[in-house]
Amino acid sequence: MEPVEPVFVTTVQITPEGAPIMKPSRLAPIAVLACALALVACANTIRGAGKDIKSTAHAVEDTVNQ
Repeated sequence: MEPVEPVFVTTVQITPEGAPIMKPSRLAPIAVLACALALVACANTIRGAGKDIKSTAHAVEDTVNQ
């Protein structure tokens, strides 16, 4: 039976010059996608907060002008 390589671990090989070569794990594409989704969620939250602040400013301005 052949040994099984772990799924979640990044393996490191050393070149003859001594520089490491990293082999990305199978989890890397999932991690990239998760980061992208988190950034999109943050952008939408900030955009929504900006709209809320703008509408509050308009309401205060309308109240002052009355």
